[in-house]
Amino acid sequence: MTDLKANIKTSPGAPAVLDCPVPHPGKMGRAWNLIRTALAQLRQLRAYTTASPEILHNICALGLIQVATYSLPLVTLPYVLRVVGIQRYGILAFASSFIAYLVILTDYGFRLSAPRAISVHRDDPVRVSAIFSAVVFIKLLLLLISSVVLWAGLRLKQDLGVYRTVAYYTFGLVIANALSLTWFFQGMERMKYITYLSIGSKLLYTVLLFTFIRKGADFIYIPLISSVTEVLAGAIGIAIAVNIFKVRLVFSRYELVTTLREGWHTFVSSVSINAYTVTPVFAVGLFGGPRLAGCYSVAERLASLFQTFPIASVLQALYPRLSNIYSRKPLESYRVMMLAQHATTFVYIISLPVLLAVSPFAIHLVTNSTSPETITSFRLLAIGVVCINANAFRVQFLLVSGRHNVYSRIHMCFGVAGSGAVFLGAYFFSYVGPAVGLIVVNVLVLLWTQWEVSRQGPYEQLVSVPERAGRIFSKANQK
Repeated sequence: MTDLKANIKTSPGAPAVLDCPVPHPGKMGRAWNLIRTALAQLRQLRAYTTASPEILHNICALGLIQVATYSLPLVTLPYVLRVVGIQRYGILAFASSFIAYLVILTDYGFRLSAPRAISVHRDDPVRVSAIFSAVVFIKLLLLLISSVVLWAGLRLKQDLGVYRTVAYYTFGLVIANALSLTWFFQGMERMKYITYLSIGSKLLYTVLLFTFIRKGADFIYIPLISSVTEVLAGAIGIAIAVNIFKVRLVFSRYELVTTLREGWHTFVSSVSINAYTVTPVFAVGLFGGPRLAGCYSVAERLASLFQTFPIASVLQALYPRLSNIYSRKPLESYRVMMLAQHATTFVYIISLPVLLAVSPFAIHLVTNSTSPETITSFRLLAIGVVCINANAFRVQFLLVSGRHNVYSRIHMCFGVAGSGAVFLGAYFFSYVGPAVGLIVVNVLVLLWTQWEVSRQGPYEQLVSVPERAGRIFSKANQK
C-alpha cells in the first residue's frame, strides 16, 4: 500500500493531496508530525478549492446560509425563551420532533440521491427535466400520505389540547420540505439560489416573530410563522427552476422507477439515522416533561451549530462535484474526499476542549440562564458531534461511489440500536441517557465505516486494472 500511494500522481493542476511531512523521531516528534500533517492537509484543501472557483463560490454561498441559519436564532431564541418560557418552548420542541418523522418521509432520501443524479446528467436538459419531474411527483405523493398519517395520529388521542394545534401549524414544514428544491440547485451547483431563498425566508421569519409574538399565549403561532415563510421560499424556488433553468414536467416511467430505486437506500438510511437523532427530544419530553424537553432542545440546537458550521457548506458543495468527478476519475474523487476528512477531523478535535470550557458562558448568553441540564446535555452532544464529523466525508463517499448498500446497512443496524438506546436512556437516566447513547452509536458508526473503507481497499478498487497492471510491469522492469 505504501508503494502504491507513492506512485499515485495527481492530475495536472491539482494539488498533491497525498504529500505528507517527513516524520520526526521520538514521541514529541510524532505528535509534532501529526500537527504538521493536518496543517498541510488544510493548506492542500484550500489550494484545491481555490483552484476550482465554482466550488469556492458554492462553499461561500452555503456558508452564508449557515451564518444566517445559526446567527438569527441566536437573536430570536433568547427572545422566544424570555417571552414564552422554557415550558412552552418544550411543547414546541416536542411537536417538532414528532413532525420531523413526516419530514423524513417526504424527503425519501432525495437530499442525497437527487443531487447526485442531477449532477451527473446536468448537461442533458431532457434528462434533468425527467429527474426533476420524478422527484417532485414522488415528494407530493409522500406529502399526501404524511397528511393522512398526521390526521390519523392526532385523532387517536382526543385530549391533546394545545399539542394538536401546534402539530397542525408545524405540519407546514412538511409542505415546505416537499416544495423545496435545495436538491436541484445543489445538483446544478448553483448554490446562490439556495442562499437567496434561505436567508430571505429566515429574515422574514425573524421580522414576523418580533412583530407578532408578544406574550406567552402567542407561542402557538411560532411554528405557523416558520411554516409560512418556508413554504413561500419553496414556491419561489419552483418558479426559479421553471423560468431560469427551463425544467419541464416530463412523465417518464423509467425515470420514476429509477428515482425510487436510487432513493430507497438513502431513505432507509435517513430513517435509521433520524430514528436516533430526532428521537431524543421526543423521548426526553415523553419521560421527563416539557421543561426537560426544552432544555435538551436548546442544547441540541447549539450543538447542531457546532456540527454544521462550517462543515455543512463544504459537504454540500463537494458532494455534487465529487459525484461528477467519480464518474470520470474515481481515484481523484477519493483523494479529495480523504483530504477534506482529515482536515475536518483535525479542526474539530482541537476545537472541542475550547467549546467544553466556554459552554456555560455561551448557554447563559443565549438563554439568559445556566441550567445544569442544558450545560450537561450540550457538552455530551458536542463530544458526539466530533465523532460524527470525523466520519462525515467518508460516509458521504459511500454514496458518491455507489456503495448504497453499505451505507444503508451501517445506518439501519445502528438506527435500531440507537433508537433503543435513546428511549432506554431517557427512561432510566433522564436527559443524560440519550446524549450518552448517541456518543456510543456515533463511535460505533465511525469504526464500522473506517473498517469498510480499509477492508475494501479503496486505492486498489479505484485504480483501474490496466493502470495497476502497468505499475506491476514497471516495477518488474525496475527489478
